[in-house]
Amino acid sequence: MDICSRVIHGLQVRRARLRHIGEPGSPAVPADETIEMTIVKNNAAVGGFNRWTLNDEAFSMQTMKPLYTLHQGRRYRLKLRNASDDIHSLHLHRHSFELTQIGGKATAGIIKDVVMLAGFQEVAFDFVADNPGLTLFHCHQQLHMDFGFMALFKYA
Repeated sequence: MDICSRVIHGLQVRRARLRHIGEPGSPAVPADETIEMTIVKNNAAVGGFNRWTLNDEAFSMQTMKPLYTLHQGRRYRLKLRNASDDIHSLHLHRHSFELTQIGGKATAGIIKDVVMLAGFQEVAFDFVADNPGLTLFHCHQQLHMDFGFMALFKYA
């Protein structure tokens, strides 16, 4: 296969893999399942440091317990509500996601793997469970990760 054929083949594979992505300006493609998370800061709760929870659970490095189970091929919508005044850079490992709502506005066709979430705001994004294995979701601020702001997804 010559270089042009390989490039065209690669583009066709990528386009097929992203078929679940909406077109800019159009409504978001419906998700198969929605996972809602509320981000809470417990001020000075751990030796003077803030403790972070997702749905009232701080991540434990000792147990490394996955909080959510994904099923191969399903489209998931993560809806996050920031109940703190801190800004978070949210990152989902091993997957790209499509923003479907940010700052109260619907979006489609915007592909990311990190998104900023301002204090007391909400964001929603979709991803397809197409990369089996443990998947980490977290805030990129190191102190937030160190004090609970992480979650593991596992595949069924």
